[in-house]
Order: sequence, then structure tokens, then C-alpha cells
Amino acid sequence: MKKNRLFAFLLATVVAVSALCACLSVSAAKGDNLALGKTYTGADASTKEDVKKYSANLTDGKAVTKMSTTVGDWFAFYYQEQDGKPVDGINAPNHVGTFTIDLGAVSAVGSVKINTFTGNMWGVVPPKSIKVEYSTDNAAFSTLEEKTFTIPAKEKNADGKDVDLEKIENIEFAGQNGSVSARYIKVTVTLQPNAVFAFLNEVEVLEGDPVGGDGSTDASSDDSSATDSSAADSSAADSNTSASAPAESTSTPAASSSSAPSAGDVGLLGFAVLALVAISGVAIAVKVRK
Repeated sequence: MKKNRLFAFLLATVVAVSALCACLSVSAAKGDNLALGKTYTGADASTKEDVKKYSANLTDGKAVTKMSTTVGDWFAFYYQEQDGKPVDGINAPNHVGTFTIDLGAVSAVGSVKINTFTGNMWGVVPPKSIKVEYSTDNAAFSTLEEKTFTIPAKEKNADGKDVDLEKIENIEFAGQNGSVSARYIKVTVTLQPNAVFAFLNEVEVLEGDPVGGDGSTDASSDDSSATDSSAADSSAADSNTSASAPAESTSTPAASSSSAPSAGDVGLLGFAVLALVAISGVAIAVKVRK
């Protein structure tokens, strides 16, 4: 009888430990944000007095859905010329801003999501293009995907006046052939020719399926895939040459989030239940054998 009890106890322990290990293995499931809380270089806030407040952390997990929010929720790439020369405080030289996220280790990257303003309000318009590249060594970069944008036309109100168009998009960039191996993610933002600003406020790097065991990347994804390739209407951009930053609003919408449990949470719960059922079954079996 003692041997049976000992065997039952050992069996229950093995089941519980196995379930715990399985839980830990699924906690970093496909689709997790690998960039959350990670450091990046290159995205230095403008030093211009009325622009420098647009200096949001791009990897803090807070993707807002309103442009009319507190200025600290957005990051502004800024470029302007005066008498044919760049003014002080620019952080997008020649209309181009760039930054590189360090994921901390080479990982399987499925896609990258960038939350950006794509409307037409307050003299702010979408960027001309956004390109996402990846690398394992921060030296040789390959293109994951590049997208281009047009300036949307404003609607008219009953009085025939323009109505500001507020539009925020969480845009996904992905390779054509599945996941790639990467540690560094480079984002290049090009402003419209006559625009002064481009606004971003969050970048997510989503984990993908495991890449080949040799850690090789998918070279066929080097060619960029552009969408919305029609050229921006320069006349629509003429109204965006103001040096003034967008007006600040005191309203603060909640950061967007999903109430659905992640794959890791579901796996954790499932294996925990499995472990409890197994232990309960063993306990009942021992009691019966008594």
C-alpha cells in the first residue's frame, strides 16, 4: 500500500511539473509583441520649442486612436526650411526620419505594426512612405515591406468650408514569405514634399512562426512591396507648410487594448486545468485502492 501511494505521489508530481513547463513554453506565443518595452535609437525628439513635446515612447504598448489627445502620446518627425535652408530643431533631415529597435535577441518576426496618423487636419498629413527593414547584426538590412500614402481630401460642411479629417491607422508590414529572423527592426519615415510633420505613436513587432533551424532569413522578401503608390497631390500639401505644431487638446482617450485573452493566457489556463484534473484523478485512485 505504501508503494502504491508513493507511486501515485510521484506520478502526480511528474504531471504537475510537465504541465508547468508546457505553460511556460506557450507564454511567449506567436503574435506576442517582441518590441514591448525595448530600446531604440535614432528617434530623437525635435528641439523646437512647440514640437519637442511630441516625444512619445514608441514601444510602450500605448497605441492611441485620437489625434486630439495629449501631445505626449505622439511622436513627431519634423522638417522645415526657411530661405532654402533647414531651420533649427529638425529631426527628419531632408524630410526623412529613421529609428532602429533592438529586440534583444534574434527572433522569428512575423510582422510589424505601426500606429500612425493618415488623415488631414491641423496642417498635418500622412507620411509619404514608411519602410520597415530587419537585420540580425544591425549592419546588413533587408526590406520587410514599404508602403506609400496619399493625402486624403477633406470633406466640405454645409457652408462649403473644409472639415478636418481625423484618421489613425494601425498599419501592418509583413514579408511575402512568412516569418524572418531578426534582432533589429529599422523604420524609415519619409515626409510628404511640402509637409512639415509626420506623426507616429506606437510600433509593435509581432512574433511569427519559427524560421529555419539555421536561423537564415527569407532573402526573397528583400524587395519592398508598396501600396497606395499613387503620387501625393502637391496642391493638397500646400496647406501643410505651417511651422506651428498642432493645437494641444486636454482630452485624453484611453489607450487601445483588446479584452480577448492572448494565446499564452489560454495555454496557461488549459495546462493548469489539466494538471489539477490529473492530480485529482490520482488522489481518487489512491483512495479507492485503500
